Amino acid sequence: MIQYYKKTLIDLFRTLLCINHQPFKKHCECLAIQEQLIRKLCYIENRIRSKKSYLKESKAFFASKPARSIKKDEVKRIRQKIHQTQVIIKEYQLLIKMFRAVGDGLAFTYLNKYDIKPMAFKQSPGFISGKKGLRFERKILRLLFKHGEIAIMNDLTNCLRYADMTVVTHGVPKLIEAKKSYSDSPRVRRQLKDSQDMQQYLFNDVTAELFGPNMKVERSESHAEERDNIERLNMLINKTLSKGEVFKKMEDGLYYFAAIADYGYEHFQNRIAKMKRPPMVLFLNRFKFENIGYYPFTLSIHNPEALFDFYCGNIVIIIIADTQIISNKFSNYGLKVKFTHGEYVMSITRRDSARRKGGLTLNVSMHFLGRLAFEFVSLEWFIDEIVARFNNLSKKDVLANI
Repeated sequence: MIQYYKKTLIDLFRTLLCINHQPFKKHCECLAIQEQLIRKLCYIENRIRSKKSYLKESKAFFASKPARSIKKDEVKRIRQKIHQTQVIIKEYQLLIKMFRAVGDGLAFTYLNKYDIKPMAFKQSPGFISGKKGLRFERKILRLLFKHGEIAIMNDLTNCLRYADMTVVTHGVPKLIEAKKSYSDSPRVRRQLKDSQDMQQYLFNDVTAELFGPNMKVERSESHAEERDNIERLNMLINKTLSKGEVFKKMEDGLYYFAAIADYGYEHFQNRIAKMKRPPMVLFLNRFKFENIGYYPFTLSIHNPEALFDFYCGNIVIIIIADTQIISNKFSNYGLKVKFTHGEYVMSITRRDSARRKGGLTLNVSMHFLGRLAFEFVSLEWFIDEIVARFNNLSKKDVLANI
């Protein structure tokens, strides 16, 4: 199923990269690619509706007749068709995420990535086809571009989940709720409040309840300009296409492994076996459709054909972090790290905290750790950022999370 859309997706990936290289010179292409995404998403959504309608009819068929009255061959045939239909629906749903990943690429091209992250953590958008306000939203989108603005229709992305549209400005992004007529329903009021709260958060960098009751969230600047290994990742992928598999040390304690699926994992297994402590292994393919809020693969992987193969599972990418080396690096700063399981995967304290009361603790979330994998950030930058956050803790904030 996904192979049927190969040419379309590769062309979209290539166009997106062109826009990313010259975003404000590719004003018209930005609108054109969104128009194409709308058409493709509407078509796929209608195909899903059709397949779900068949499943509903099949269940009704079995419910309406006694089991004995249906021939075994007929039951077997229908159940096989039901299974095939369920598989097709899942593939269509993955296709929707792939097309929206192109929309994510537009968002990260025109908006600051740190403005996007808070807008990603909300219920995922539903179908856009059949949406009452779709025509009105498209009209607004075209009008904005006609007047020289750049806007992104949020439902065309996986990451922009507040309001209907985000207008790109030279400062904070502007969120627009496109309502053709005013309605005072609880749902509309909730949407408007959420959008207003998010807009204030983007302006003020602080919110008390946007992400949960009595949950204070505050944004702070990074200690230094972010560093990543994206260029080296792309060199690794190109080498993998010719060699079959490559295990590469990116930095002290950080390794990338890429392979053609089913080629073999000898280099990976041999290197892992030599590590003194069990490493952190981040298998990108497992979460390639769940990397919400991170810099998208549609911008990180520069070879459109390789990107398509990655999404299809033909290319495997694994990030490995040596926990022993990570511990040593924190120790050099007078800190110790405890690796845990759950929402927070690392706990940072001072090495001498056991001798003192009220020691400071910084918990590192799985989402922050995920930046090593999904955004290919430098391990050295990653550790320095955690150390800087820890050093900024005060006695009134004995415990903090990132």
